Amino acid sequence: MFKKNPFEKLADKLLHRKDKGDALKKFNIDLSGVLGEGINQEEIKYNEHRKLVCIAKTCLSEHLHFWLKKPGDHSNMVNSIEHNIRKASNICERINNKTYTDEDISKLKSILRIYGCLG
Repeated sequence: MFKKNPFEKLADKLLHRKDKGDALKKFNIDLSGVLGEGINQEEIKYNEHRKLVCIAKTCLSEHLHFWLKKPGDHSNMVNSIEHNIRKASNICERINNKTYTDEDISKLKSILRIYGCLG
């Protein structure tokens, strides 16, 4: 390394550059999330499954309301939707409690596909 000029040492002292450098070290940014290290894949999957819960609640309830308001006897369709709502709500409860399995997710997706809730 080279020796600093005495005027640079004086300038550093007057401008408190060492203190400012130490203060800036406090603001180091952790780039591990950006670079892909330390990303919690399980949490990402859980958040995706939580989106399925929201889709299930809105879509299935809309289908139920549609068939309840439609004139005529549609009791078979209403019973089928209510049955699927019960199954979906049990799965959604397990998702919220983080006790779900991959089979639960596939069942929920298949229920949602029946009603066109998923593409």
